[in-house]
Amino acid sequence: MRFLSSASVCLLPFASVVNALAWTATPFNPSAIPLAVRTPYLSAWLPQGAGAALNDVWPAFWTGSTLGWAGFVKVDGTAYTFLGAPAVSGATFSKAVQKSSRFTSTQSIFVLSAGPVDLTVTFLSPVEPNDLVKQSIPFSYMSISAASTNGASHSIQIYSDISAEWVSGDDSLTVNWNSTTTGTVLTHQVQLSSPTVFSEISDHTQYGSAFYSTSNTVGATYQTGADVNVRAQFINNGKLANTLDTGFRAVSNNWPVFGLAHDLGTITAATTPVVFSVGHIRDPAISYIVAGGGTQSRSLYFLSQFTTSAAVISSFLSDFSAALTRANTFDAQVQTDAGKISADYAAVVAISIRQAFAATELTLSKTSTGAFNTTDVILFMKEISSDGNVNTVDVIFPAWPIFLYTNPTLGKYLLEGLFRYQASGQYPNKWSVHDLGWCKLPQALGHNDGLDEAMPVEESGNMLIMALSYALKSGDNSHLTRYVRILCSLRWRWRRLKGLSSPPCSINGRSS
Repeated sequence: MRFLSSASVCLLPFASVVNALAWTATPFNPSAIPLAVRTPYLSAWLPQGAGAALNDVWPAFWTGSTLGWAGFVKVDGTAYTFLGAPAVSGATFSKAVQKSSRFTSTQSIFVLSAGPVDLTVTFLSPVEPNDLVKQSIPFSYMSISAASTNGASHSIQIYSDISAEWVSGDDSLTVNWNSTTTGTVLTHQVQLSSPTVFSEISDHTQYGSAFYSTSNTVGATYQTGADVNVRAQFINNGKLANTLDTGFRAVSNNWPVFGLAHDLGTITAATTPVVFSVGHIRDPAISYIVAGGGTQSRSLYFLSQFTTSAAVISSFLSDFSAALTRANTFDAQVQTDAGKISADYAAVVAISIRQAFAATELTLSKTSTGAFNTTDVILFMKEISSDGNVNTVDVIFPAWPIFLYTNPTLGKYLLEGLFRYQASGQYPNKWSVHDLGWCKLPQALGHNDGLDEAMPVEESGNMLIMALSYALKSGDNSHLTRYVRILCSLRWRWRRLKGLSSPPCSINGRSS
């Protein structure tokens, strides 16, 4: 299934991997566990190899490059790391011991023992197929709760940071940052000092900003600076210094990190989760070819509802409890439906859902007045793990069942960009275009030269099957009628290439 990322599950040998683990893995231990997985550019995984705990290795981008994401907890003055693999000179800490890992369709949940306290660390990447605003928000949650395991009370402080590695594929490039430290939310924002719109390096976007945020509650502190300094400040003091480093520099120059901490006070029972959000916003999102050879800059759908990054972050954080409830309901439904086949099948479906959705981005255009046009929606999919093509037909096809299952209209939005380009008359071949451009997402510039990868039988057949299955599932025949000439042409070409006769084509009484 080519839509799965290079960090995707290796399904066949998982049993032997599980048997070698020092913790319980439910329902099995995949080759990589999704952490923050929402878009092709917000894609953080925990690589497993033969089995890695949450605090054994650094989280990785889907290509395998490191994403600095660290976490520490202090229990009665003793520091433990629970996330990432940091080395901090001048500070003493131990590693929390992982007891279990579990994944569902939307969540990855780890339990680690930090002395007399258990931490439950939950990574929630919402899947919201029936809410285009929520589905298009490029943010993910990490929540942490603590509970005493010996019945005694314990003093708890929690810390986490991200590095500037989240904004570029080139660690030698200079970044700058700013922080919002007043109001109800603490937010760090980091971006390239010289961004390049619609560009990538090593599949990382080269423009836009990464955000790391948490609620500004009593006991919350913040700090930016060199990784060893910020982390040592927390390890040694249980809080951050509320200071901001203004020495903008390269990603790898004293590794600037953006830290947030919470003092939970003295606890016995399980605490209310401390919630962090991590995200990446860029605008415009996609450059899409339109009729006449021009291009259209398209934006992520959620921007039609939020005018500032602060507004979407505040909404996202305040929605955590409701989002978790929706996620649990979704997870249970998937488990019930897929479990009718088998438990193993349900596990494979669960590990696949986040990565299928995270290969996509929901976009809309603007009207002539500059307002967002929420009636013009196109869903773009990046061909992850191979060449990065946009909306590759034979990559959409194996992912197609998840969209028909969750919301068929998303499938319609995936096909719309392909149909619209083909209808513009710019593609010279008589069969289905292979993809919307191998310039890579975020550029969907078509193949006006006709030199895309030639797969006329497969791609034409895929488009016909998907268009028909969408209409049958949804009862919406709009694509069949609007693009009848294209569909009839694909049908004719497909039958000719298969050596079959081609009787007249008619859809809803319209023939071609």
